[in-house]
Amino acid sequence: MESTKKFFGYKASLGAFLVIFVNLGICTCLGVFLASIAEYIGWDVGTVAILGTLNTVGNIFLSLVVVQVVKKIGVRWTMLISIIACALHITLYTFTTPGQNPGSLALMYIGGLIASVAITFGSHAVCTSLVAEWFADTHGREKVTGMVVSGAGFGAAIWVFFAGQLLANFSWQDSYHIMAIVGLVIGLVAVFIFIRTPKQVGQEPKGLELARQEAKVAEGQELPGVTRKQALKTASFWLLCIGMVLAIAGASGFISYNATYWQSMGMDITESANWNAAWLILSAVIMLFVGNMFKKIGGKGFTIYVSVAFALACVFMILWGNQLQTYLVIITIIFGALGYPLCAAYPTLVTHSMFGPRDIGAIVGTSMAAVYIGQMLGPLTLTAFLPMGWTTVWAIWAVMAIIGMVILLIAVTKSPMNQLVKEKKLTQN
Repeated sequence: MESTKKFFGYKASLGAFLVIFVNLGICTCLGVFLASIAEYIGWDVGTVAILGTLNTVGNIFLSLVVVQVVKKIGVRWTMLISIIACALHITLYTFTTPGQNPGSLALMYIGGLIASVAITFGSHAVCTSLVAEWFADTHGREKVTGMVVSGAGFGAAIWVFFAGQLLANFSWQDSYHIMAIVGLVIGLVAVFIFIRTPKQVGQEPKGLELARQEAKVAEGQELPGVTRKQALKTASFWLLCIGMVLAIAGASGFISYNATYWQSMGMDITESANWNAAWLILSAVIMLFVGNMFKKIGGKGFTIYVSVAFALACVFMILWGNQLQTYLVIITIIFGALGYPLCAAYPTLVTHSMFGPRDIGAIVGTSMAAVYIGQMLGPLTLTAFLPMGWTTVWAIWAVMAIIGMVILLIAVTKSPMNQLVKEKKLTQN
């Protein structure tokens, strides 16, 4: 094996980080543009925002097929498609015309569906698959995975800020054109310079021998774990999906509507945007260390930590609404940031610990459907319970996170890898 200095896996991981940074960062910016677009095309915000629901439906469907796409055309070409789709979907929005034209609304909806390609072909499942190819040992993979998926948090914070600056100086159409060009440049550099597999550069994964020693697997034999087909037959996989739907529904509610809530309670737009940016940056920083954190506290500890953190963030939202004190906002964004890995890293890290490295990319890709369903359930919960007041909404999201946590703990306990560990301990005794 080549020396550590020449090891290409870190460059490949940087490429994956940049792909997530571009795709999820740009897609997050829709909320910044939505009011301007709706006013321009003459449709109300609620009608235009339906594209978010279409996007989620597209995410769910494509998450079920993305693994097969990767197997057929490879990680690099899958990521290239995602970068092109990301630039294309925001460019498509700029072809809309004023005057409540149904064609403009159709373009927005088609753009939302194309965004699904960017999100599913260039985020967690595909990037996890690449990292798994480069880092064989558990700790190395968890550490690098946390750093790679932090691109989502950094992307959201930086691209939203960038979009705000553009809108202050250009029309929303020109702002989107500039973002499309910048995103394409960053994404194409990442794909064509950094994205490589070990086979393509003639190297072995880092930590391969350590992984074999950990699993007591001889050279030439498969690493431990189950295949996607085997995982789908286990109760733990379906409990994992149910738990993630509930927990992530509550968490996605916080992610999507914290600034909306602050504004509804009298905070001005600029101040709410600044607090939201602070939360995103803090979340991204925490994501850099989530791999080491997971190694120390394990799947069960991690599940409790992220779920309780988000539930507490919801509780402090309620307290802030009653008292409107700045220190409560600070506490809220701290707990919100601590719980951010529930949406950004939980499916990757916990799924690996439950089902092993053998077919991790395929299993994560399938389980991401539960993440997208949870993200769709969050807004639906808001619509159903907001007439009762924001306090009710935050309370329900907190309860959903805790119920999801309980189900996830059962899933982790019943998982194949956990059962394997128990059997080994019994054998040793």
